[in-house]
Amino acid sequence: MIFDFFRKKQPSPEKFPPEDPDLIIRDHVLIHWDKEDSVFAVPDTVKRIDQFTFSSNEFLRSVRIPDIVTEIGESAFFNCKNLEEVLLPDSLTVIPDGLCNQCKNLKFIKIPEHIIRIEASAFFRCQNLESFTFPASLKSIEKYAFHNCGLHDLTLPEGLTKIEEGAFSDCEHLKSVILPDSVEEIGEYAFLECTGLESLSFPASLEEIPRAVCCECCNLKHIRISEHTSIIGEAAFSGCALQSVEIPDSVKEIGSRAFDCDSMKSFTRYGIIIKIENSTEIDELLKQAVYLRNPDDEKACAYLEKNSEILFRIDPEYFKKFLNSGKVFTKENIDQAILKANQKQLYQHQILLTNYKYQHFDFDQAGENLKL
Repeated sequence: MIFDFFRKKQPSPEKFPPEDPDLIIRDHVLIHWDKEDSVFAVPDTVKRIDQFTFSSNEFLRSVRIPDIVTEIGESAFFNCKNLEEVLLPDSLTVIPDGLCNQCKNLKFIKIPEHIIRIEASAFFRCQNLESFTFPASLKSIEKYAFHNCGLHDLTLPEGLTKIEEGAFSDCEHLKSVILPDSVEEIGEYAFLECTGLESLSFPASLEEIPRAVCCECCNLKHIRISEHTSIIGEAAFSGCALQSVEIPDSVKEIGSRAFDCDSMKSFTRYGIIIKIENSTEIDELLKQAVYLRNPDDEKACAYLEKNSEILFRIDPEYFKKFLNSGKVFTKENIDQAILKANQKQLYQHQILLTNYKYQHFDFDQAGENLKL
């Protein structure tokens, strides 16, 4: 009887509704969502979205996230193949790693005004993302953030300082890029294989153009290199459609195959236009160009006496300065130089050489050499 009395007084266990396995929220964190709805508004009770929360859901098309959410975990929408629209909260300051990685049908994303960083692979292979508004607060874009996206035009904000490796690589529809002067660092492969890109001006603050930055941009015809740039990396513009390029005097180091372009006809170095006959010789001509800086430099002239090929790639007027120095063309090599000029159909060079020979070495033969 006593035991029956106490049993009657005991409270019944508290009953909770069963947890929905397709929608899990714990301690204000949205941990998992895998419903068959096409539209979803994140509840106002959620303050954080966990990593991979919506990943690989095939039904979701549109998501609205309330401003109370201040953090979203990495790859939250990874591989949501049919996702078209994401409205991010204004409270967000970082777009996380892999946020919409491989969301191939993503067309629109509302970007908060206070974003300072777009992390790695955030929009990797979002092939239908044709436009993107970069906020004025943005400071850095990390590795492969927009790799293989559908972007057409790129206007990056003043205040952006860093673009990391491969950030816009393989964006084949990208035609126009405006880089602000605030950019101090660009990573390797940043615009690799952007086959629609036609022109690019590098910012004044950029000291190094990295390796393969625009490699295989097969329609890139025009570039502008800043006078503050000191290094151009290996294969930086290999496979581009450049026909000519002006390299500032500030550039002290040029990597191999930096300008390996079959279309290249000339480059300007130290204010001298140097013509190109074959893309395979560009690297060597770039190295030799340093000897053209001063026609009165004895060491340079001694080098050019034995390696005069580059002199037949420059303007006749500048060629004349080396000829008149008297230190490059001698009685022993001038006939060979005249023959080379004739073979290359550089008749102005040939006349200058012949006249020089007439004046300094061989009066009798000069008239014969002038017959073209």
